[in-house]
Amino acid sequence: MPIKIDHSQAKSVLYEEHAKAHNGVSDPICEAWKAKVDRLGALCPYRKSSTFVAALGTALLAKSVEPNVDVYSLLDRDGGERSYSARSLADNVWAKNRAYLDVDLGANNANPLNNTPFVGRARIDAIERVRNVEGRNWLFACLDELDSIQGTEEARSALRGFILSRTVVATTSFNVGENAGDYFVSQSLATRIEEFVGTDSEEGRRAQAVAAGLLSVAFGTENVEVSHINDPDRRFPLDITVFDDPVDRKVRFSVEVKDKKVSGSDVLSSVEKVVKFDIPNVLYLALSQPHDQRDFEAETVKARDSGCRVIFCYSWEQLCNMCTSMTATPGPGALGEAFRQIGARLVQLGVSQAGIGQWESWSG
Repeated sequence: MPIKIDHSQAKSVLYEEHAKAHNGVSDPICEAWKAKVDRLGALCPYRKSSTFVAALGTALLAKSVEPNVDVYSLLDRDGGERSYSARSLADNVWAKNRAYLDVDLGANNANPLNNTPFVGRARIDAIERVRNVEGRNWLFACLDELDSIQGTEEARSALRGFILSRTVVATTSFNVGENAGDYFVSQSLATRIEEFVGTDSEEGRRAQAVAAGLLSVAFGTENVEVSHINDPDRRFPLDITVFDDPVDRKVRFSVEVKDKKVSGSDVLSSVEKVVKFDIPNVLYLALSQPHDQRDFEAETVKARDSGCRVIFCYSWEQLCNMCTSMTATPGPGALGEAFRQIGARLVQLGVSQAGIGQWESWSG
């Protein structure tokens, strides 16, 4: 009979250990596990197997509630008597509370363990082929040691070490006045965006944040969901998803953000992804496409025959005009709202404080 984790109890344990960590309560076990998690975080940084960090955090929380759990379990239907649903614990406890506790779980979306190479697996030790072999091996070493822990008190000390290691100490912020950016017109805002993205792409974060901010002006912040850069296992297929309604979550269209030259095969790859999700529309932001390489008629026709419509946007000014013309914000304030929405998305996507400071400097 699989073990059922009490999620309410798990939440209480999580908050209790977070409070102890915040108040400086430590012990040798806690410090030893902090060092282990520090190493795992170094081996598995953002966008490089960071889900391994979430897997360890989930196992630590489970062990702190039920000492007999199989720490390698992902699903409670894997057949073992010690199995439990790590996925549901991660979704319902860690994912819903980590932001309030300022804990970086590695995979910080709503379904932390629904990522490659965990998808389709019932057990963590069934994971074999990975690029980050060193990170996987260290995760397994940590799980082996965790499995040998007999009582919840020791497990809770280990969990506290995880919290200490993964607590976000320095956070970025975007601080401007309520009318910041109101002086912009489409041309000047687009010019600043081009300068901002061109200064340092930050691995595409800046472009993606800008696009999400502009789309938020047109469709509402609550209707625009932006994915982390290069996350291969997002819940939706492309970089940004725009919904008709935030409640029923019906997708209006998906957005691919490219601040580098793209090929026809790139376009078709995006189309194939959205077709699998039954999404009928794609906005393709080919923002660095040379003028003589903007003929995607063949790809557009192929997409149409697959039941998908593709619309291309080739410049920041074109996107600025499109989004600000659709906003409900009256008059010139729409451009200021766009400036402020972009700032908020920069924080969300983890753009550096230096980058955010550069954007703030144009507040007017």
